[in-house]
Amino acid sequence: MSAPARVRPDWQELPLGDHLLAESPRWDEVRQRLSWVDILGGTVSVAGHRDGAWEAVERRSVGSVPTAAQPLADGSLAVAVDGCVQVLDTGGVAVPPVVVCEDPSTVRTNDMVVDPAGRLLVGLFTQDRVTPRGGVVAVDVRAGTATPVVQGYVTANGLAVTADGEHLYAVDTAAGTVRRHPLVGTGQPAEAPVLVRHRGPGVLDGIALDPDGDLWVAVWGGGVLHRYTLEGRLRQVVEVPVPRPSALALVTTVAGVQLVVTTARSDLPATRPTGPPDASREGRLYATAFPE
Repeated sequence: MSAPARVRPDWQELPLGDHLLAESPRWDEVRQRLSWVDILGGTVSVAGHRDGAWEAVERRSVGSVPTAAQPLADGSLAVAVDGCVQVLDTGGVAVPPVVVCEDPSTVRTNDMVVDPAGRLLVGLFTQDRVTPRGGVVAVDVRAGTATPVVQGYVTANGLAVTADGEHLYAVDTAAGTVRRHPLVGTGQPAEAPVLVRHRGPGVLDGIALDPDGDLWVAVWGGGVLHRYTLEGRLRQVVEVPVPRPSALALVTTVAGVQLVVTTARSDLPATRPTGPPDASREGRLYATAFPE
């Protein structure tokens, strides 16, 4: 088997601010805006893209540990934060938060995606990084319910759903795996074999599916993105400018398709600090033209 191609693209640092741990980039193609969170900074951000340029960032404090934000069809934003899923900007309609984790100090939320049916799929992350109490739950914010979908993960991380809604890709960072779960009629995935097994350097983090049918994985601590076929063959390694890419999104604008990557600082503090931007350029968002 031939070695994967290694690519060193031209990355542009985006004018979207400095972060401790930027995560969960999501592109709303209809509204041409990008959303993301700073997990340790306690914020969720949104920035529009118009006429080839990024607009001012709208940044909001939303609790202690916001782990993901997902745009919804009505223009509102679902946020996984402090053991709950809540919806921001619902046109004045009050939507109570849905409790997902009764004890976030033991098991907390992590990544979140929406499937074609409008269900929110939320990853659960075991804080001790050893016990398999994590997984994925399906959240119905209107009904106020959270239903287990995948169980037995240690640290469920990146999530991606195919456009037809038939498969869920899920990372377990502690295990170093990506699994491809078939979503059956009730939305409950059947057991799934390991598609990708990663042994370093770095660990698997956020993921995304591209229109060509490839799976992209951010390798935290490895300074790269891995591009896999849907059969799990690593076919491309894309270098990024800093060591800790956390997640990625495909952004389609009038300028074409770009990869946007969120990143984190290498010297993450135990508590939320105050101070100047990070001089190393870590914790920024970066973009590059979609590689061939």
